[in-house]
Amino acid sequence: MKKKVTMSFFGILIIFLISVLFYLFSGRYSVNKITILGQTNLTKDKILELAKIDMNKNIYIMNTKNIEKNLTANNYIQSATVRRKFPQEITISIVERIPVASIPITSGYVIIDENATAISIVQDEKSVKKPIISGISISNIKLKDTIPVKDKDALENILKIIHLISSLDLLDNISYIDLKNYDDISMTTNTGILVRFGNTDDMQYKVKVLNKILINLSTKGKTSGTIDMRFDTDPVYYE
Repeated sequence: MKKKVTMSFFGILIIFLISVLFYLFSGRYSVNKITILGQTNLTKDKILELAKIDMNKNIYIMNTKNIEKNLTANNYIQSATVRRKFPQEITISIVERIPVASIPITSGYVIIDENATAISIVQDEKSVKKPIISGISISNIKLKDTIPVKDKDALENILKIIHLISSLDLLDNISYIDLKNYDDISMTTNTGILVRFGNTDDMQYKVKVLNKILINLSTKGKTSGTIDMRFDTDPVYYE
């Protein structure tokens, strides 16, 4: 008797599971909602275009790995995670490569992110992401890879300057950075102020001081002139 009850229970369970699977994999469960997390520069419409999701396809048959590959094929997307959410929702989590600067090359400009990863190459200076970093020699660029700088110190200095300037929200205020001579680094602000930054010693301190000086000059309406920070004395501003 006990054996018959057990078999009946398992029979009912199997029928139930088959019914659930049949219902889930029927045409009733097409995607009716897509939630996107983490995007900044890319619009939702652009992400959906890249994802190539078939809204009429059953959500439980859909290959989420293929959707992730579609997304990461774009140079501006570092990683993507696609998950199903019961009953008919797809969530897409995006980690973008954010353009922070550009470097002149033979064929135009290579746009890089904060890790010096090459995102794209553009020909028109109007399309570049400022600041433009000059004084760096690079070739054989592969998109999605770190820019191939022969001098490791050069790469470290690029990353350090970008991170420091970015941490103080100064990045959007700088148009040009010249790294040709690491003992005499110079920058130009969007308004045209020349910054004789000097060498790479105490860069964190010098960037903080520069930030305060630029704020002070802005409050005084100063949009040109030179800030000289090359020496061990207090910085000097002159027009």
